[in-house]
Amino acid sequence: MKYFTDQLWSDMNDEDEQIRKHAETKWEDNSKAYWARFGQSVRERLPKRVSQCHSAVGFHDSELIKIDISQGAQRAKYHVTVTIHLLLQGGKWIIQYKNVSKISFDYFTDGGTMSGLDDWGYDEFLDVDEKLLSHEILFASGTTLLIHFPDKNVSIKKLTPSL
Repeated sequence: MKYFTDQLWSDMNDEDEQIRKHAETKWEDNSKAYWARFGQSVRERLPKRVSQCHSAVGFHDSELIKIDISQGAQRAKYHVTVTIHLLLQGGKWIIQYKNVSKISFDYFTDGGTMSGLDDWGYDEFLDVDEKLLSHEILFASGTTLLIHFPDKNVSIKKLTPSL
């Protein structure tokens, strides 16, 4: 994470008021910088629905249900797909990345009180180069998931809640 780091998030919840206020100012500055970069170099490289959901809905505090990683053969090349299933305010959502070129999953446990990955915290869509984008997700546990994929190769779908 470049803008919404685990350390900054921790500092925003620190008991020390001075640390908290400094972190809140830094968070606001980073948020402005992130959204400026998103608008300048990322927004148009995402499908319109993904860009709108990221800007308007966001998935902060959503519950991670599962992450699927699959591959399919196509002309002797293997194409990796990552699918994330989430629960947000009673609605189920699916985010899917196709033709993934990098997956980095930084999960650790101290063997203590951690309860898995915990909820979705913050995320950033960034440009990697002229053809690749990244989506990095910071979970409440401090775990990060980084996915690289080509332009327009991500989708977001809200499933109708079952009765």
